[in-house]
Order: sequence, then structure tokens, then C-alpha cells
Amino acid sequence: MHAGVRCMIRRWMSQGCFTQPIPFTAEDVSKIDNASISGYQSKLAKYKELEKAALIGGGPRGIERHVTKNRKVLIRERIKNILDQDSPFLEIGKLAGFDMPYGDLPAAGVVAGIGRIQGIYCMISGNDATVKAGTYYPITVKKSGRVQNISEMNRLPVIYMPDSGGAFLPLQSEIFIYGGRGFYNQAVMSSKGIAQIAMVCGSCTAGGAYNPTMSDEAIIIDRIGKIFLGGPPLVKAATGEIVTDEDLGGAFMHSSVSGCTDYFATDETQGFKMCREIVESLNMRPVPVPNTSSFLQPKADLTWTDLEGKSHLDKVEIYGVLSGLLDGSTFKEFKAFYGPGLITGSGYIEGNMVGIIANSGQILEAEALKAAHFIDMCNRRATPLIFLQNSDATSALANDSYDLKPRGSMSAAVATACVPKISVTLTGCFHEDYLLMCGPSYNPNLNFAWPGAQFSSFLMDNAGLPEKRDDEEFDAFYAAFNVLTDAIITPEITRMVLGESLRIVKQQSLNLPVTNLRYPVFRM
Repeated sequence: MHAGVRCMIRRWMSQGCFTQPIPFTAEDVSKIDNASISGYQSKLAKYKELEKAALIGGGPRGIERHVTKNRKVLIRERIKNILDQDSPFLEIGKLAGFDMPYGDLPAAGVVAGIGRIQGIYCMISGNDATVKAGTYYPITVKKSGRVQNISEMNRLPVIYMPDSGGAFLPLQSEIFIYGGRGFYNQAVMSSKGIAQIAMVCGSCTAGGAYNPTMSDEAIIIDRIGKIFLGGPPLVKAATGEIVTDEDLGGAFMHSSVSGCTDYFATDETQGFKMCREIVESLNMRPVPVPNTSSFLQPKADLTWTDLEGKSHLDKVEIYGVLSGLLDGSTFKEFKAFYGPGLITGSGYIEGNMVGIIANSGQILEAEALKAAHFIDMCNRRATPLIFLQNSDATSALANDSYDLKPRGSMSAAVATACVPKISVTLTGCFHEDYLLMCGPSYNPNLNFAWPGAQFSSFLMDNAGLPEKRDDEEFDAFYAAFNVLTDAIITPEITRMVLGESLRIVKQQSLNLPVTNLRYPVFRM
């Protein structure tokens, strides 16, 4: 630990108070090296361009075909129409699907995220039919799996908006092995009392037909909603019979003959209303949304682009980050002098108590033992954990001289903690820190990264991806493209995103399962 930092902490602790404002002032900001600001600005510009491309989806031609020819509502407008008017939308995997071997697939062809419906946080996932007609690619399957994983961990009702042409058959060997997992997940979540709701606002062809038929409740939109294993062309080719898509799998047929759907909507507007009514009927308790005046605002903010641009933050700079995240910039540090390479402690984010684990150096024996102790306490007290990943690539290299057993204890504590875990990669996550600091393979409830974040080859290998040699492929964008992070967020909105995330994960504690049925809703 630098002498200056040691003196600053000693002065802070000598004040004699158990909980103190974080020792970080405006003067400290001016001392931070800002040589990498231009590098950050280029990454921020890249992020904004990618975000714009994701929002455009299939582009003007695809949008015109969808709206004018097919007379359908765009997926983002569908989501907006279902959400409460004042609800934010925490989008998951917005940048997924870019730079794939088979080309760019904006948002992986599926728009997904979390928002409030009738006050209840729900996961909404719908095909963007402007992108390759909503066709499923391998990255689409991967993103959909992560979306369901988040829904199950956080007990979020799921609303599916299928509008898809099915799987991209030239890549079927990479799709069908895992593609059916989505239907397995639906059944498992339903058996746990996590509502599965489908609003069929397009084609559900082949395997996609299972989505609405395995949902607890299903709405279908007249004239645009279709469910069939094989469409009219396939029927004609196989049997010679000529049949219309309405007779084969239209809304009225499935609502009156097959019973595959439960609600017949004359148009999408009525479908949105029905969907909101279904959520209301779930009899769930909403999470109160606090007024901003009910908690103290931080005394600092996270607008320092020089912090974002640095490859690694020292301990003083981590205090600066905490000062911009925590209510009143107040932090109760645990074992401040023990294991100096890891900062642990508690505070509030928008009124929610959290446990903070942030690395500012190498995690050795003392740091690992401190973390295991702190995680155990948070677990016993039902306190959510926030991991701020800040690895130093040079200090994180493997060293035979340190004991693996304490780090094994920390790793086990992270893996088995029952409380919600939210990870934010500030600057980097390398080597063993990828495991110790709750990286993607340790299944955090939500996982974010700043635009300048970097990841190591160790991360990629352990995530089951092909080994890469080019460092550029390990940045935050590569992680976002391949669904290794749920979203890229900028420092300025980190506190807001964490506040919303904490309310999302809190909903499960207010809505525990009322039965132990252990089987899903069985449709007639």
C-alpha cells in the first residue's frame, strides 16, 4: 500500500467513528492521471455507434416491411406499450450478436430486458422480426438462455413475444443441441411458480411452436399470430394438400379448436391490455419504488472519464468510485488494515443495504480470508453483494509462492452465497480474479461492464470459448457481443443501474413460492 494512502486511511480511522464518509475529495480527482481520456472517448464513441445500430435493428428496409407490409408493431414499441408508463427498461444483451462469424445480428435478433408491469418487475423477451425475419442463430440461443437464467434466479415472470421464422437451418448443428433448453427452462420455471406468459404476435414455426404451448397462459393476435410445426408450403410439399395459414395455425383456430392459446386478441393493442391483465392476476407484491428524497445523494459523482480510461484503479480511486455510488458517500469498511488488496464493507445504494467487495490489488491469502469472512456475514444477514472487478493484469499473474487454499475458500463462498450477487467490471477481470470476483461463470444475478473493461484469456478459456490471442478481442465489446456481460454501462449511470438492479433482485424476497408442486402448469 502506498504511504500516502496508508496515512489517509489512518487519519480517517482515527476519527473514532464506526461509519465515516469515504476519504475522497475533489482534490483527489485532480491528482488522477488523465492521459487515457482520449482512449476512453474513442471507446465511448464506439459504444454509442453500436447502441445506435442495435436500436435500428434490421434497418429502414426491414422496418418498413414489418410495419407497412406486415402491419405489425416494432418490438421495442411492443415492450413500451406493455410496461408501466413510468417504468425504466433495463435491457439485457443490447450489443449481443455483433461481429459474429455469420455476420452482424443486432441485439442477436431478440430484444430482452426487465421492466415494471402493474408495478411487478417482469422479464420481457421478443424477436425482432426486422432482423433476418426473427430467425434464430447460435448467438440468439445463447442470449435467450441467459435471459431465462436471469429470470429464474430473480424469480421474474417472463413475457415472451414470439415473432420468428424459426432456426437458421445452415447452422442447425450449432442451434438444435442447445435450442431445446429454452423449453426445458420454461417448464422448470413454471414448476417453481415463475409465471410463463406468451403473446403470439407473429409466426411460431417448427420448434418455436413449443414456446406458447409450454407457457402458463398464451395470447394470440388475430391475423398476425400463427402457430404450426410446418407452414402451408411444407404441408403441400409433404401431402399435396392446399391449406391457408389461418386454417392451419391461425388465431381463431388455436383459440377455438386446438386450445393452444387462451386469449384471442383482435389486434396488438388489445393483446397488450390482456398481457397487463394477466400480470395483475399473478397476485404478486410489487417492490416499493422510493422517492429520491428518501435517501442521501452521493457527495461525488461518477463522471470522471479519466477513471474509466485507466487500466487499473488504485485504492484511493476505488474510494472515489464508492463515493459516487453510495448514499451520502458513506461506507462502513470491514477489516480496513487486513488484506489491503481487497476492499470490503457495507453501505446503501438508493436506500438498499449492500455488501461491497472491490479489488485494488492482488488477492492473496489475507484478502481471500477477509472476503470469505465478509461474504459469510452478508449471507447470514441477507445482504446483497456488489462485486467491483478491478484486476491488475501484471499483479494477477499466477505465482506458485502463494497458498491456494484461502482463495479456494473465497471461491467457494462466492459460489455458494445465497444472496443476490451483482458484478460490475470497472477496469478488468483477469486470471483467478475471474473466479474470485464473481465473473460470468459464477452466475451473478446481473453482470455489467464499463466500456473500457478488459478480460483475460483465462476468462475466455474457462467460459468455454475458443482460445483467442488478440488482446482486443478481450475487451468489453467482445464480452457484450458474446453475452459474457449482460450490458455495458457508463460510469455516470452505474449508481442508477445498481439501484434498479437491487429493486429487481429484492422482488423475489417479497414473493416466495406459495406451494411445492414441483411440476409446471399442464395445458389441456
